[in-house]
Amino acid sequence: MHIRENIFLFLVCIAYFNVFSQCPPPGEILLYSQSDVETFIQNYGSCEVINGDLWIGRDATDISGLTAIRRIEGSLRLNYSGVTSVSNFGSLEFVGGDFEIDQSHSLTSIEGINKLHTVNGDFLITGNYNNLKEIKGFDSLESVGGNFQISENYNGLEAISEFENLENIGGWFLVRANNVLEELVGFNELVKIGTQFSIESFKGNLSIESNRSLIEINGFNSLKEVVRNLEIQGNGSLSKIVGFSNLERINRILSIGGSLSLEEIPMFETLITIGSGIDIVRTGLSGLDGFNNVQVIGDLSPSWGNLHIRENPLLTEITGFGNLNKLEGGLGITQNDSLISLIGFTSLIEARHIGIGANPVLPNLNGLENIIKVEIVGGTAISIGGNHSLVDCSALCNLLTNGSIVGSVFISDNPSKCGSELKVREECIPDFDNDGVLNDDDLDDDNDGITDLVEQNGLPDRDSDEDGFPDHRDFDSDGDGCFDVIEAGFLDGDDNGTLGSAPDTVDVNGLIIGEPLGYTLPNDININGVFDFQEDNILDPGEDSQASICVNGGAVDLFTLLGGNPEIGGVWSPLLASGTGNFDPMVDPSGTYTYTVANGVCGSSSATLVLTVEQEPDAGEDGVLALCSNDFAMDLFTVLGGTPDSGGSWSPPMTSGTGVFDPTMDSPGTYTYTIDGASCTDDSAIVEVIVNQPPNPGEDSQASICVNGGAVDLFTLLGGNPEVGGVWSPLLASGTGNFDPMVDPSGTYTYTVANGVCGSNSTTLRIDVQEVFPITEFNLDITSWSGNNTVQLVIDSDRTYEYSLNNIDYQRSNSFDNLVGGMYFIYAREINGCGRLEETFTIVDYPRFFTPNNDGFNDVWELMGMKETVYTLEIFDRYGRFLKQLNNRDSYWDGTYRNKLLPASDYWFRISLENGEILTGHFSLIR
Repeated sequence: MHIRENIFLFLVCIAYFNVFSQCPPPGEILLYSQSDVETFIQNYGSCEVINGDLWIGRDATDISGLTAIRRIEGSLRLNYSGVTSVSNFGSLEFVGGDFEIDQSHSLTSIEGINKLHTVNGDFLITGNYNNLKEIKGFDSLESVGGNFQISENYNGLEAISEFENLENIGGWFLVRANNVLEELVGFNELVKIGTQFSIESFKGNLSIESNRSLIEINGFNSLKEVVRNLEIQGNGSLSKIVGFSNLERINRILSIGGSLSLEEIPMFETLITIGSGIDIVRTGLSGLDGFNNVQVIGDLSPSWGNLHIRENPLLTEITGFGNLNKLEGGLGITQNDSLISLIGFTSLIEARHIGIGANPVLPNLNGLENIIKVEIVGGTAISIGGNHSLVDCSALCNLLTNGSIVGSVFISDNPSKCGSELKVREECIPDFDNDGVLNDDDLDDDNDGITDLVEQNGLPDRDSDEDGFPDHRDFDSDGDGCFDVIEAGFLDGDDNGTLGSAPDTVDVNGLIIGEPLGYTLPNDININGVFDFQEDNILDPGEDSQASICVNGGAVDLFTLLGGNPEIGGVWSPLLASGTGNFDPMVDPSGTYTYTVANGVCGSSSATLVLTVEQEPDAGEDGVLALCSNDFAMDLFTVLGGTPDSGGSWSPPMTSGTGVFDPTMDSPGTYTYTIDGASCTDDSAIVEVIVNQPPNPGEDSQASICVNGGAVDLFTLLGGNPEVGGVWSPLLASGTGNFDPMVDPSGTYTYTVANGVCGSNSTTLRIDVQEVFPITEFNLDITSWSGNNTVQLVIDSDRTYEYSLNNIDYQRSNSFDNLVGGMYFIYAREINGCGRLEETFTIVDYPRFFTPNNDGFNDVWELMGMKETVYTLEIFDRYGRFLKQLNNRDSYWDGTYRNKLLPASDYWFRISLENGEILTGHFSLIR
């Protein structure tokens, strides 16, 4: 019976689903008119999944009935539609293609699409010219697989929501030509824009451009990579750009400009890679002090690789770019009316070309001193012109005299000392050692007692240590830290790198006079044909360092702990117990140890090693803590045995962030305390935390018990989920928890449960012993004369009852079915109460067949449940022949007619009751 019922319910559910979740077949759905919309709602109003594109066109004005759609496997496009609201898409979660709202000029707001989390194609809100005021919602949008574009919403769009959950955009990000938009904020979960760089595609651009009223951009604080360009251009009112605090990489160009009111941009301190260039043009910035982690510009796309800063009328100084050492392209600084300083470029060494032009108040080129290489084949390497206050070009001297320049040099239209390449070169270190003899006439340009001819050794620009300064103008030609004059075997009394002691007195040839040594053949102690001052022969003691050694870690050679690249042959002080450099932590103390190497004429060099001998860590001994779940928090450190060291860490971590265990928040289990041994092995101890629950006596309750209801276990009457094992008070006559209403009185009984850790807890039970009383307010609903005769007892009360037909087997249901005809008793009793009911009722029915074969079963046919009813019954055969008349006194038929057995067949009957009611039916005679 139950299987058939379940199958029926399943079929009903399938039919319900087909009726209420019917969707159109896969393919494009075109709702170009309002009648198209109404027809779709009528046929598919509960459809949740659209397997194709959904287009909503010009003559569709009201789509508020499209509320059930959760997924669109294709695109959602509102093109030239007349709708006034799209909030009906509040259930939409997924769009497999494009999400597009274009030139839908009746929209004033795009809102309510707060469950949409994924758009696999483009996200486009474009061309909604004058009426669209705000875009808000999209609180769940996390991913846009294609382009993200909000543009050409010319004179209406005032606000864009923050899109605070948007993490990925696969194409470009474009906010353009929204002419009344004043603020663009948020996008603070966006990590990357674009997927893979392509020169042919705009995908991967972040472009915020031509928004005439835009004042502030504030956000993008999780953005790490822009796959192509970052462009903030042509926003004429823009005054502030804030955010971009985690941006690390722009694969092509960073371009900021087109707003003379722009006073603030980010520092871009985390920006490391700019693949092709920077362009900062026509801003209101007064200073540039960021970009200090960028080392190379143009390393990914060197064909451009430029840094252009131009037409910034308020820019006074450039102090950023502190680590920029190479430009694959050129440095262009032009038409900055207030610029007075380039000091930020002191790390720049190499560029393809340099152009400094039309900066009218720039006084010098300080900051460019370290540029040593400018090379461009077939072009202008250096262009300095039109800087009408530029009087000091000495910063170019290192480049012009010692550097590498490929390409033409064009210097003109600056004041006299910077008026031409020749004039600049004339000002560039004409007398390196300032001894009054020009370099061209000076036989010892650096006054170190070694003639230039010897230092050049046949190579005019010989530079032994490749530091950019030729040996004849380098006090330490081999870069070993010892002056050439000393390594040559001469004297330097004032240790300034020149021969003898100051003042340096020279003859007309620029040679030091009045010193006993100098201008003889320099030392070559190892007789290898290379002068000692041009060959690094100085022993290196390494670099200062510090180390920790465990007390039981065994002896260590201190030499191995020095930093840098120390050379052997030095000595240690103070002396170690071993008499060598082997440090034994069991006997040698912590302290500072000095390693010294001797360098002959160059003296000695030392490095220090600060050594700490660490004791083995002690995490204490394991412990056990038993708490009650409602106890105060406790520091597990106090549970450890022994003498544990403080400052360790606990694992797993507790909510406190320390070793304080809170039983209301932290989980019981094993917690490990670990002391970091540093150079020693870590030590750990554990605390096993057991959290006991407070004893649960259940909840206060009350109950009524019939005086003749028999003994009741009071435990079963408690509320909640009480624990067993408690005790009752006052004591019951049974000596246990069994309450006998015949002897135990009404009253309040207390149940108490105790455990050793959490103490005891109690609850009360109010018992009311009641006398038995009959139930008088009830109705019997009887169904007779059917294939399924039933009775239902309805008691007019809100109490709870159970029911029976034999006073033995009781049930909670008040209905009984499949009853045969006859007289019945029905019983009811109140649960937890004393109400009782016993009532009789009769089921009127007739047997559907009988078998008159004298076997003692079903041998006669008679009505059931009508012995007390006055009636007349007539029996007919199938042809309508009258066979027998019965009544309540002569009530049965044996299947004969005129003492003859009638054949097996169906027979009909007709009953006339004394109230005039007529009943009919038929039955079967079976032989």
